[in-house]
Formats: sequence, C-alpha cells, structure tokens
Amino acid sequence: MKAKYSFLFILMLLGCSKIKVLDNPLTELNEKPSKINISEYSKIKKQFNLKNVEDAPFYYNGLEPNYPILLSRDFLGKSTNNCFEVSGGIIAGCNNLVLKIDSTYILIDNKKIFDSYFLPINGEKEALSYVSIITETIPRYSFDVKFRYETYVEQLNKSYAKKLNNGYEVLTYDYDSYGCGPHYYYSVKSFVDLKGNIKTIEKKRIYKDPDMDGLCVD
Repeated sequence: MKAKYSFLFILMLLGCSKIKVLDNPLTELNEKPSKINISEYSKIKKQFNLKNVEDAPFYYNGLEPNYPILLSRDFLGKSTNNCFEVSGGIIAGCNNLVLKIDSTYILIDNKKIFDSYFLPINGEKEALSYVSIITETIPRYSFDVKFRYETYVEQLNKSYAKKLNNGYEVLTYDYDSYGCGPHYYYSVKSFVDLKGNIKTIEKKRIYKDPDMDGLCVD
C-alpha cells in the first residue's frame, strides 16, 4: 500500500507546475479574429499569387478595426522586400496578411501598410495584439511547467497590456524554436506607444525542458 501511494505522489510531482501563475493584471485575447470564408481562399491565392493561406492566430483578434483576416505562408525567395514577417530557420518563410474590407481584398506585405490600417493603438487588447504580431511573441494564459523542467523564476503573470501615460506596458512570451538546445522559454516585457513604436523593457529566461537540450531544429 505504501508503494502505491509513493507511486501516486511521484505522478503528482511530474504533472504539477513549479511556478505560481498570477492573473492580475490580465488582458485576455481568447476569441478568434474575424475570418474570411474558406470558399474565398482560391480567389485570394490567385489574386495575390499566394501558395498557402490559413486563419490568423487567436492573438490577432484585438486589432481594431476587426477586419476579416487571413495569414499567408510561403517559402522565402531571394528578397524580403515583400514580406510582412520572415519566420523559420534555415528554410525561412514569408508571411503576409490579407484583409477583407467590404468586398475588397487588401494584401499587407510590409509594416507600413499594416500600420496604415491599425494605428494609432486604441486600448489594451489592441496593444497586446500589436506587440505580439510585430515582435513575433505570443500572449500566454497557462503554463504547463513539468516537475522535471529547470525553472528560473518563482512566479509568472498571465499576459496583459497595461495603460501608461503615453502608451502601454505589454507582457508576452517567447521560445527558442530553432537552432540547437537548450531551448529556453522567455517572458518579454515591452513598451509600445500609440504610434506603434516598441521598446523591449525586459526579456528573461523563465524555464526549459532539459529533455530538449539535445534537439536541433533547422
């Protein structure tokens, strides 16, 4: 019987989080952004010569106006001039956006065009969305920190945007996706003004999975 309880205790340790999670302040982006109907995908790809289109991630839903939006992902060519966002490792991707305004499709392939539709920043949700999109970090509201993980903080806050005199303090999260381990998770505190200028206030390691230390991702 003692061995049984010892085994259950070990399972509890392996599944529990080692970091206390705070939810104040909190800015939730828990709904999906407005979508473009899937029946229109073929027309959009043909119009802008796009290979792949998909729904935009959840953290786009704080943008104002709340236009229906798509994300396109293609392999990067020789130039980054027509990429709103470059992502990936050795085989980089070129990510652009498509907005639907009334019956017109708008391709966003650089930050200047993006800003023309979504600046100035208006409110905490838009600040959180804007920083997440431009810095390629994400809002997080839960943290599955296994007992085996190496941790560097005792507590974390769920993502938020907090109004200051001339802008917003924003908390998002990042991860070392590419390259060889160790692959760290980070908290990223930024400041964004109403014109979309972003400054990193603090970026710090929060934890890592030692089992991923030997992993190399191109």
